[in-house]
Amino acid sequence: MLLFLLLILLSSSALKCKSLTEAKALIRWKSSLFNPECLSSWSLNNSTNHCHWFGITCNSAGSIIELNLTNCNLNGTLEELDFSSLSNLTKLYLNNNMLNGSIPRNISTLSKPPCSIPKREVFQKSTYGAHDGNSAFCGNATVVVAVIILACRRWKGSGRVANAENYAMIWERGVEFKFIDIMEATHNFNEKYCIGRGNSGAVYKAELPSGQVLAVKRLYLEGDIDIFQINRKSFMNEIQMLTEVRHRNIVKLHGFCSRNGVMYLVYDYVERGSLSSVLYSDLGGTMFDWPNRVKVIHGVAHALAYLHNGCSPGIVHRDISINSILLDAQFEPQISDFGTSKLLIFDAHHWTAIVGSCGYIAPEIAYTMKYVDKCDVYSFGVAALEIIMGKPPAEVLKCSLRSGGNDVLLKDVLDQRLLPPTGQLAEHLVFLVMVALACTRTDPCLRPGMQEIAQEMSTRKRDYLAEPFGAITIRNLLQINC
Repeated sequence: MLLFLLLILLSSSALKCKSLTEAKALIRWKSSLFNPECLSSWSLNNSTNHCHWFGITCNSAGSIIELNLTNCNLNGTLEELDFSSLSNLTKLYLNNNMLNGSIPRNISTLSKPPCSIPKREVFQKSTYGAHDGNSAFCGNATVVVAVIILACRRWKGSGRVANAENYAMIWERGVEFKFIDIMEATHNFNEKYCIGRGNSGAVYKAELPSGQVLAVKRLYLEGDIDIFQINRKSFMNEIQMLTEVRHRNIVKLHGFCSRNGVMYLVYDYVERGSLSSVLYSDLGGTMFDWPNRVKVIHGVAHALAYLHNGCSPGIVHRDISINSILLDAQFEPQISDFGTSKLLIFDAHHWTAIVGSCGYIAPEIAYTMKYVDKCDVYSFGVAALEIIMGKPPAEVLKCSLRSGGNDVLLKDVLDQRLLPPTGQLAEHLVFLVMVALACTRTDPCLRPGMQEIAQEMSTRKRDYLAEPFGAITIRNLLQINC
Protein backbone atom coordinates (compact mmCIF):
# COMPACT_ATOMS: atom_id res chain seq x y z
CA MET A 1 0.00 0.00 0.00
CA LEU A 2 2.83 2.38 0.90
CA LEU A 3 4.51 1.63 -2.43
CA PHE A 4 1.26 2.37 -4.26
CA LEU A 5 0.92 5.75 -2.53
CA LEU A 6 4.55 6.51 -3.30
CA LEU A 7 3.96 5.78 -6.99
CA ILE A 8 0.93 8.08 -7.00
CA LEU A 9 2.95 10.87 -5.38
CA LEU A 10 5.79 10.42 -7.86
CA SER A 11 3.34 10.40 -10.76
CA SER A 12 1.63 13.55 -9.47
CA SER A 13 4.99 15.24 -9.02
CA ALA A 14 6.02 14.31 -12.56
CA LEU A 15 2.78 15.74 -13.97
CA LYS A 16 3.27 18.99 -12.05
CA CYS A 17 6.83 19.19 -13.31
CA LYS A 18 5.60 18.57 -16.87
CA SER A 19 2.94 21.27 -16.51
CA LEU A 20 5.47 23.76 -15.16
CA THR A 21 7.83 23.02 -18.05
CA GLU A 22 5.04 23.66 -20.55
CA ALA A 23 4.00 26.88 -18.80
CA LYS A 24 7.56 28.20 -18.71
CA ALA A 25 8.00 27.45 -22.42
CA LEU A 26 4.90 29.49 -23.22
CA ILE A 27 5.98 32.37 -20.96
CA ARG A 28 9.39 32.51 -22.64
CA TRP A 29 7.73 32.70 -26.05
CA LYS A 30 5.30 35.37 -24.84
CA SER A 31 8.20 37.53 -23.66
CA SER A 32 9.71 37.43 -27.18
CA LEU A 33 6.56 38.80 -28.85
CA PHE A 34 6.07 42.48 -29.57
CA ASN A 35 2.38 42.81 -28.71
CA PRO A 36 1.12 39.86 -26.64
CA GLU A 37 -1.89 41.71 -25.18
CA CYS A 38 -4.27 38.82 -25.82
CA LEU A 39 -1.97 36.60 -23.75
CA SER A 40 -2.46 38.63 -20.57
CA SER A 41 -3.76 35.54 -18.76
CA TRP A 42 -0.43 33.79 -19.40
CA SER A 43 1.34 34.42 -16.10
CA LEU A 44 3.18 32.37 -13.50
CA ASN A 45 2.39 34.99 -10.87
CA ASN A 46 -1.22 33.96 -10.39
CA SER A 47 -2.77 30.78 -9.12
CA THR A 48 -4.51 29.97 -12.40
CA ASN A 49 -3.52 26.64 -13.92
CA HIS A 50 -1.93 27.05 -17.34
CA CYS A 51 -4.70 24.86 -18.78
CA HIS A 52 -7.06 27.78 -18.13
CA TRP A 53 -4.90 30.30 -19.96
CA PHE A 54 -6.28 31.88 -23.12
CA GLY A 55 -6.08 29.67 -26.21
CA ILE A 56 -4.94 26.53 -24.39
CA THR A 57 -6.63 23.13 -24.21
CA CYS A 58 -5.23 20.34 -22.03
CA ASN A 59 -5.86 16.63 -21.77
CA SER A 60 -7.08 14.92 -18.61
CA ALA A 61 -3.50 14.74 -17.34
CA GLY A 62 -3.11 18.53 -17.53
CA SER A 63 -0.78 18.55 -20.54
CA ILE A 64 -1.30 20.92 -23.48
CA ILE A 65 -2.79 19.26 -26.56
CA GLU A 66 -4.10 22.32 -28.43
CA LEU A 67 -2.93 25.92 -28.87
CA ASN A 68 -5.43 28.20 -30.65
CA LEU A 69 -4.23 31.79 -31.06
CA THR A 70 -6.18 32.72 -34.18
CA ASN A 71 -6.69 36.48 -34.78
CA CYS A 72 -4.52 37.50 -31.81
CA ASN A 73 -2.45 40.10 -33.69
CA LEU A 74 0.74 38.46 -32.43
CA ASN A 75 3.94 39.95 -33.81
CA GLY A 76 7.17 37.98 -33.63
CA THR A 77 8.52 34.55 -34.53
CA LEU A 78 7.93 30.93 -33.62
CA GLU A 79 11.63 30.36 -33.16
CA GLU A 80 11.44 31.19 -29.43
CA LEU A 81 8.70 28.61 -28.80
CA ASP A 82 10.29 25.42 -27.46
CA PHE A 83 8.12 22.71 -28.99
CA SER A 84 10.22 20.04 -27.29
CA SER A 85 8.53 21.13 -24.04
CA LEU A 86 5.09 20.66 -25.61
CA SER A 87 5.42 17.01 -26.50
CA ASN A 88 1.67 16.30 -26.39
CA LEU A 89 0.66 19.21 -28.64
CA THR A 90 -1.39 17.94 -31.59
CA LYS A 91 -3.22 21.07 -32.78
CA LEU A 92 -1.73 24.49 -33.47
CA TYR A 93 -3.80 27.38 -34.87
CA LEU A 94 -1.96 30.60 -35.74
CA ASN A 95 -4.14 32.04 -38.51
CA ASN A 96 -4.22 35.81 -39.08
CA ASN A 97 -1.25 36.89 -36.99
CA MET A 98 1.94 38.74 -37.87
CA LEU A 99 4.40 35.94 -37.27
CA ASN A 100 7.51 35.59 -39.39
CA GLY A 101 10.39 33.18 -39.74
CA SER A 102 10.34 29.49 -40.50
CA ILE A 103 8.74 26.82 -38.34
CA PRO A 104 11.35 25.72 -35.74
CA ARG A 105 13.03 22.41 -36.31
CA ASN A 106 12.32 21.28 -32.74
CA ILE A 107 8.68 20.91 -33.76
CA SER A 108 9.82 17.60 -35.20
CA THR A 109 10.33 16.31 -31.64
CA LEU A 110 6.56 16.11 -31.16
CA SER A 111 5.10 12.63 -31.11
CA LYS A 112 2.49 13.92 -33.55
CA PRO A 113 3.05 17.02 -35.63
CA PRO A 114 0.40 19.73 -35.24
CA CYS A 115 -2.26 18.59 -37.66
CA SER A 116 -3.62 22.03 -38.42
CA ILE A 117 -0.58 23.68 -39.94
CA PRO A 118 -2.24 24.45 -43.30
CA LYS A 119 -0.96 23.37 -46.64
CA ARG A 120 0.00 25.89 -49.27
CA GLU A 121 -3.47 26.46 -50.76
CA VAL A 122 -4.98 27.12 -47.33
CA PHE A 123 -2.51 29.93 -46.71
CA GLN A 124 -3.16 31.38 -50.14
CA LYS A 125 -6.87 31.61 -49.35
CA SER A 126 -6.52 33.15 -45.90
CA THR A 127 -7.12 36.83 -45.14
CA TYR A 128 -4.02 38.91 -44.61
CA GLY A 129 -5.42 42.38 -44.13
CA ALA A 130 -7.39 42.05 -40.92
CA HIS A 131 -4.91 43.33 -38.33
CA ASP A 132 -3.72 46.61 -36.95
CA GLY A 133 -0.19 47.57 -37.84
CA ASN A 134 2.50 50.04 -36.97
CA SER A 135 2.08 53.76 -37.41
CA ALA A 136 3.34 54.95 -40.76
CA PHE A 137 6.87 56.21 -41.34
CA CYS A 138 5.45 58.86 -43.63
CA GLY A 139 2.54 60.89 -42.26
CA ASN A 140 -0.05 59.54 -39.88
CA ALA A 141 -1.54 56.79 -41.99
CA THR A 142 -1.98 53.49 -40.19
CA VAL A 143 -1.32 50.37 -42.17
CA VAL A 144 -1.21 46.75 -41.37
CA VAL A 145 1.90 44.82 -42.04
CA ALA A 146 0.43 41.36 -41.99
CA VAL A 147 3.54 39.31 -42.39
CA ILE A 148 3.36 35.56 -42.41
CA ILE A 149 6.31 33.47 -43.46
CA LEU A 150 4.70 30.19 -44.28
CA ALA A 151 6.57 26.92 -44.19
CA CYS A 152 4.58 23.82 -45.09
CA ARG A 153 6.59 20.85 -43.95
CA ARG A 154 5.99 17.11 -44.22
CA TRP A 155 6.75 14.75 -41.38
CA LYS A 156 8.18 11.34 -42.21
CA GLY A 157 8.38 8.44 -39.78
CA SER A 158 10.02 9.81 -36.65
CA GLY A 159 8.92 13.35 -37.45
CA ARG A 160 11.91 14.66 -39.36
CA VAL A 161 11.30 17.89 -41.26
CA ALA A 162 11.67 17.95 -45.04
CA ASN A 163 10.72 19.82 -48.22
CA ALA A 164 10.11 23.33 -46.85
CA GLU A 165 8.48 26.02 -48.99
CA ASN A 166 8.71 29.64 -47.85
CA TYR A 167 6.21 32.38 -48.51
CA ALA A 168 5.82 35.94 -47.34
CA MET A 169 3.05 38.45 -47.70
CA ILE A 170 2.71 42.04 -46.58
CA TRP A 171 -0.63 43.79 -47.06
CA GLU A 172 -1.84 47.21 -46.05
CA ARG A 173 -4.86 47.54 -43.78
CA GLY A 174 -8.28 46.96 -45.32
CA VAL A 175 -7.20 44.94 -48.36
CA GLU A 176 -10.20 42.93 -49.53
CA PHE A 177 -8.48 40.63 -52.00
CA LYS A 178 -6.08 37.71 -51.73
CA PHE A 179 -3.07 36.88 -53.82
CA ILE A 180 -4.87 33.85 -55.22
CA ASP A 181 -7.46 36.29 -56.64
CA ILE A 182 -4.65 37.99 -58.56
CA MET A 183 -3.33 34.67 -59.84
CA GLU A 184 -6.79 33.70 -61.06
CA ALA A 185 -7.37 37.12 -62.67
CA THR A 186 -4.11 36.84 -64.63
CA HIS A 187 -4.38 33.09 -65.29
CA ASN A 188 -1.19 32.59 -63.29
CA PHE A 189 0.50 35.58 -64.95
CA ASN A 190 -0.21 34.60 -68.52
CA GLU A 191 1.59 36.76 -71.09
CA LYS A 192 -1.65 38.14 -72.51
CA TYR A 193 -2.14 40.05 -69.24
CA CYS A 194 1.32 41.64 -69.41
CA ILE A 195 0.94 45.38 -70.00
CA GLY A 196 4.55 46.48 -69.84
CA ARG A 197 8.16 45.67 -69.07
CA GLY A 198 10.75 47.86 -67.43
CA ASN A 199 14.22 47.66 -65.95
CA SER A 200 12.99 46.00 -62.77
CA GLY A 201 10.25 43.68 -63.96
CA ALA A 202 7.14 42.88 -65.97
CA VAL A 203 3.76 44.40 -65.09
CA TYR A 204 0.46 42.51 -65.30
CA LYS A 205 -3.08 43.85 -65.22
CA ALA A 206 -5.42 42.03 -62.84
CA GLU A 207 -9.15 42.75 -63.00
CA LEU A 208 -10.72 41.25 -59.88
CA PRO A 209 -14.34 40.03 -59.65
CA SER A 210 -15.06 42.96 -57.31
CA GLY A 211 -14.28 45.37 -60.15
CA GLN A 212 -11.01 46.52 -58.60
CA VAL A 213 -8.14 46.73 -61.09
CA LEU A 214 -4.56 46.16 -59.96
CA ALA A 215 -1.13 46.36 -61.53
CA VAL A 216 1.17 43.57 -60.36
CA LYS A 217 4.91 43.85 -60.94
CA ARG A 218 6.82 40.60 -61.15
CA LEU A 219 10.39 41.56 -60.27
CA TYR A 220 13.36 40.44 -62.32
CA LEU A 221 15.96 38.57 -60.27
CA GLU A 222 19.54 37.69 -61.10
CA GLY A 223 19.87 34.00 -61.85
CA ASP A 224 18.44 31.83 -59.11
CA ILE A 225 19.16 34.32 -56.31
CA ASP A 226 16.34 34.47 -53.75
CA ILE A 227 16.89 38.03 -52.59
CA PHE A 228 14.16 37.81 -49.98
CA GLN A 229 15.88 34.92 -48.23
CA ILE A 230 19.31 36.59 -48.39
CA ASN A 231 18.39 39.34 -45.96
CA ARG A 232 14.87 38.69 -44.77
CA LYS A 233 14.72 41.27 -41.98
CA SER A 234 16.14 44.19 -43.96
CA PHE A 235 14.01 43.33 -46.96
CA MET A 236 10.82 43.20 -44.91
CA ASN A 237 11.64 46.49 -43.20
CA GLU A 238 12.13 48.08 -46.61
CA ILE A 239 8.85 46.66 -47.93
CA GLN A 240 7.04 47.82 -44.81
CA MET A 241 8.32 51.35 -45.32
CA LEU A 242 7.30 51.39 -48.98
CA THR A 243 3.84 50.07 -48.12
CA GLU A 244 3.32 52.99 -45.78
CA VAL A 245 4.09 55.73 -48.33
CA ARG A 246 1.07 57.97 -48.97
CA HIS A 247 1.02 60.79 -51.54
CA ARG A 248 -1.43 61.76 -54.28
CA ASN A 249 1.36 61.63 -56.88
CA ILE A 250 2.77 58.25 -55.83
CA VAL A 251 1.17 54.99 -56.92
CA LYS A 252 -0.39 53.21 -53.96
CA LEU A 253 1.44 50.00 -53.03
CA HIS A 254 -1.13 47.55 -51.65
CA GLY A 255 1.26 44.78 -50.78
CA PHE A 256 4.00 42.34 -51.52
CA CYS A 257 4.24 38.61 -52.03
CA SER A 258 7.25 36.33 -52.22
CA ARG A 259 6.55 32.83 -53.53
CA ASN A 260 9.30 30.31 -54.11
CA GLY A 261 11.90 32.98 -54.79
CA VAL A 262 9.67 35.06 -57.11
CA MET A 263 8.67 38.50 -55.82
CA TYR A 264 5.56 40.48 -56.67
CA LEU A 265 4.53 44.05 -55.84
CA VAL A 266 0.82 44.89 -56.00
CA TYR A 267 -0.13 48.46 -56.97
CA ASP A 268 -3.19 50.41 -57.99
CA TYR A 269 -3.75 50.29 -61.73
CA VAL A 270 -3.28 53.72 -63.36
CA GLU A 271 -5.45 54.22 -66.45
CA ARG A 272 -3.23 55.82 -69.09
CA GLY A 273 -0.13 53.83 -68.25
CA SER A 274 3.38 55.22 -68.54
CA LEU A 275 4.16 58.81 -69.46
CA SER A 276 6.39 57.39 -72.19
CA SER A 277 3.46 55.71 -73.94
CA VAL A 278 1.47 58.97 -73.84
CA LEU A 279 4.25 61.40 -74.78
CA TYR A 280 5.29 59.47 -77.88
CA SER A 281 1.77 58.59 -79.03
CA ASP A 282 -0.80 60.60 -80.96
CA LEU A 283 -2.02 61.93 -77.61
CA GLY A 284 1.33 63.64 -77.19
CA GLY A 285 0.47 66.15 -79.87
CA THR A 286 -3.17 66.66 -78.93
CA MET A 287 -4.60 66.03 -75.46
CA PHE A 288 -1.22 66.07 -73.71
CA ASP A 289 -0.99 69.83 -74.08
CA TRP A 290 1.13 72.42 -72.26
CA PRO A 291 -1.13 72.74 -69.17
CA ASN A 292 -1.11 68.96 -68.71
CA ARG A 293 2.66 68.79 -69.15
CA VAL A 294 3.13 71.51 -66.55
CA LYS A 295 0.84 69.57 -64.20
CA VAL A 296 2.91 66.42 -64.65
CA ILE A 297 6.21 68.17 -63.92
CA HIS A 298 4.74 69.80 -60.82
CA GLY A 299 3.29 66.53 -59.55
CA VAL A 300 6.53 64.60 -60.00
CA ALA A 301 8.50 67.34 -58.24
CA HIS A 302 6.17 67.28 -55.23
CA ALA A 303 6.23 63.47 -55.09
CA LEU A 304 10.04 63.38 -55.05
CA ALA A 305 10.18 66.14 -52.44
CA TYR A 306 7.89 64.00 -50.30
CA LEU A 307 10.02 60.88 -50.72
CA HIS A 308 13.22 62.79 -49.92
CA ASN A 309 11.99 65.02 -47.10
CA GLY A 310 8.56 63.82 -46.00
CA CYS A 311 9.50 60.24 -45.18
CA SER A 312 11.64 59.05 -42.30
CA PRO A 313 14.11 57.85 -43.36
CA GLY A 314 14.05 59.58 -46.73
CA ILE A 315 13.55 57.42 -49.81
CA VAL A 316 15.69 57.77 -52.94
CA HIS A 317 13.76 56.57 -55.99
CA ARG A 318 16.88 55.59 -58.00
CA ASP A 319 15.10 55.15 -61.34
CA ILE A 320 13.09 58.26 -62.27
CA SER A 321 12.25 58.28 -65.98
CA ILE A 322 9.17 58.79 -68.12
CA ASN A 323 8.68 55.02 -67.86
CA SER A 324 8.32 55.13 -64.06
CA ILE A 325 5.83 58.02 -64.19
CA LEU A 326 2.23 56.92 -64.77
CA LEU A 327 -0.72 59.09 -65.79
CA ASP A 328 -4.34 58.72 -64.72
CA ALA A 329 -7.37 59.67 -66.81
CA GLN A 330 -6.92 63.37 -65.95
CA PHE A 331 -3.17 63.29 -66.73
CA GLU A 332 -2.37 63.51 -63.02
CA PRO A 333 1.09 61.92 -62.58
CA GLN A 334 1.85 59.09 -60.18
CA ILE A 335 5.37 57.84 -59.56
CA SER A 336 5.79 54.08 -59.56
CA ASP A 337 8.71 51.76 -58.77
CA PHE A 338 9.86 53.89 -55.83
CA GLY A 339 12.49 51.88 -53.98
CA THR A 340 12.17 48.89 -56.31
CA SER A 341 15.73 49.05 -57.62
CA LYS A 342 17.06 48.95 -54.05
CA LEU A 343 15.03 45.82 -53.34
CA LEU A 344 16.77 44.08 -56.21
CA ILE A 345 20.29 44.57 -54.80
CA PHE A 346 19.89 43.38 -51.22
CA ASP A 347 22.61 40.81 -51.76
CA ALA A 348 25.79 42.43 -50.44
CA HIS A 349 27.65 41.10 -53.49
CA HIS A 350 25.50 43.22 -55.79
CA TRP A 351 25.67 46.64 -54.13
CA THR A 352 28.01 47.83 -56.87
CA ALA A 353 25.45 47.26 -59.63
CA ILE A 354 24.36 50.44 -61.41
CA VAL A 355 20.60 50.73 -61.57
CA GLY A 356 18.49 53.23 -63.44
CA SER A 357 17.40 53.99 -66.99
CA CYS A 358 19.91 54.91 -69.68
CA GLY A 359 20.04 58.65 -70.21
CA TYR A 360 18.59 59.48 -66.79
CA ILE A 361 21.46 58.26 -64.60
CA ALA A 362 23.44 60.98 -62.84
CA PRO A 363 27.05 61.02 -64.14
CA GLU A 364 28.64 60.82 -60.67
CA ILE A 365 27.16 57.36 -60.07
CA ALA A 366 29.74 55.91 -62.45
CA TYR A 367 32.50 56.60 -59.91
CA THR A 368 30.74 57.00 -56.56
CA MET A 369 28.39 54.00 -56.94
CA LYS A 370 26.16 55.76 -54.40
CA TYR A 371 22.54 56.76 -54.87
CA VAL A 372 21.57 59.91 -53.02
CA ASP A 373 18.76 62.42 -53.43
CA LYS A 374 20.74 64.56 -55.90
CA CYS A 375 20.79 61.55 -58.26
CA ASP A 376 16.99 61.71 -58.34
CA VAL A 377 17.23 65.46 -58.95
CA TYR A 378 19.33 64.84 -62.08
CA SER A 379 16.87 62.22 -63.37
CA PHE A 380 13.97 64.59 -62.70
CA GLY A 381 15.69 67.31 -64.72
CA VAL A 382 16.17 65.03 -67.71
CA ALA A 383 12.57 63.80 -67.52
CA ALA A 384 11.23 67.37 -67.25
CA LEU A 385 13.18 68.46 -70.34
CA GLU A 386 11.96 65.40 -72.21
CA ILE A 387 8.35 66.25 -71.34
CA ILE A 388 8.80 69.83 -72.55
CA MET A 389 10.82 69.04 -75.69
CA GLY A 390 9.24 65.74 -76.71
CA LYS A 391 12.63 64.21 -77.44
CA PRO A 392 14.52 61.26 -75.89
CA PRO A 393 17.16 62.07 -73.23
CA ALA A 394 20.15 61.73 -75.56
CA GLU A 395 18.72 64.28 -78.00
CA VAL A 396 17.64 66.59 -75.18
CA LEU A 397 21.11 66.70 -73.64
CA LYS A 398 22.87 66.96 -76.97
CA CYS A 399 20.84 69.79 -78.49
CA SER A 400 20.22 72.04 -75.54
CA LEU A 401 22.34 71.57 -72.47
CA ARG A 402 25.97 71.96 -73.40
CA SER A 403 28.24 74.16 -75.48
CA GLY A 404 27.33 74.28 -79.14
CA GLY A 405 23.63 74.27 -78.41
CA ASN A 406 23.48 77.04 -75.84
CA ASP A 407 22.52 79.74 -78.36
CA VAL A 408 19.52 77.83 -79.66
CA LEU A 409 16.19 79.55 -79.07
CA LEU A 410 14.00 77.95 -76.44
CA LYS A 411 10.97 78.08 -78.71
CA ASP A 412 12.83 75.94 -81.25
CA VAL A 413 13.50 73.08 -78.84
CA LEU A 414 9.97 72.85 -77.45
CA ASP A 415 7.79 69.99 -78.68
CA GLN A 416 6.90 71.19 -82.16
CA ARG A 417 3.68 69.18 -82.23
CA LEU A 418 2.08 71.78 -79.95
CA LEU A 419 1.46 75.45 -80.62
CA PRO A 420 3.93 77.72 -78.80
CA PRO A 421 2.76 78.72 -75.30
CA THR A 422 1.71 82.29 -74.61
CA GLY A 423 1.18 84.59 -71.63
CA GLN A 424 1.60 83.16 -68.14
CA LEU A 425 1.92 79.64 -69.54
CA ALA A 426 4.94 80.70 -71.59
CA GLU A 427 6.48 82.36 -68.54
CA HIS A 428 5.95 79.25 -66.47
CA LEU A 429 7.54 77.02 -69.09
CA VAL A 430 10.59 79.27 -69.08
CA PHE A 431 10.80 78.76 -65.32
CA LEU A 432 10.45 74.97 -65.65
CA VAL A 433 13.16 74.74 -68.31
CA MET A 434 15.47 76.85 -66.14
CA VAL A 435 14.85 74.53 -63.16
CA ALA A 436 15.36 71.41 -65.29
CA LEU A 437 18.66 72.75 -66.60
CA ALA A 438 19.84 73.43 -63.05
CA CYS A 439 18.90 69.87 -62.08
CA THR A 440 21.15 68.42 -64.78
CA ARG A 441 24.31 70.21 -63.66
CA THR A 442 27.31 67.89 -63.65
CA ASP A 443 28.30 68.82 -60.10
CA PRO A 444 25.63 67.41 -57.77
CA CYS A 445 26.42 70.07 -55.17
CA LEU A 446 25.19 72.72 -57.60
CA ARG A 447 21.84 71.06 -58.17
CA PRO A 448 18.85 72.35 -56.20
CA GLY A 449 17.04 70.00 -53.81
CA MET A 450 13.59 68.66 -54.63
CA GLN A 451 12.09 70.38 -51.60
CA GLU A 452 13.44 73.71 -52.83
CA ILE A 453 12.11 73.03 -56.32
CA ALA A 454 8.64 72.06 -55.10
CA GLN A 455 8.39 75.13 -52.88
CA GLU A 456 9.49 77.42 -55.70
CA MET A 457 6.87 75.89 -57.98
CA SER A 458 4.16 76.52 -55.39
CA THR A 459 5.16 80.06 -54.39
CA ARG A 460 6.99 81.33 -57.48
CA LYS A 461 7.54 85.05 -56.93
CA ARG A 462 10.42 85.89 -59.28
CA ASP A 463 9.87 87.01 -62.87
CA TYR A 464 11.80 84.76 -65.25
CA LEU A 465 10.54 86.33 -68.51
CA ALA A 466 12.86 89.34 -68.78
CA GLU A 467 12.58 89.47 -72.59
CA PRO A 468 10.13 88.25 -75.24
CA PHE A 469 9.55 84.50 -75.17
CA GLY A 470 10.66 84.10 -78.77
CA ALA A 471 14.06 85.67 -78.00
CA ILE A 472 15.05 83.55 -75.00
CA THR A 473 17.95 81.15 -75.56
CA ILE A 474 19.15 78.16 -73.61
CA ARG A 475 22.26 80.20 -72.76
CA ASN A 476 20.05 82.82 -71.06
CA LEU A 477 18.52 80.18 -68.81
CA LEU A 478 21.82 78.49 -67.98
CA GLN A 479 23.11 81.79 -66.63
CA ILE A 480 20.27 82.18 -64.12
CA ASN A 481 21.02 80.84 -60.65
CA CYS A 482 18.43 78.45 -59.29
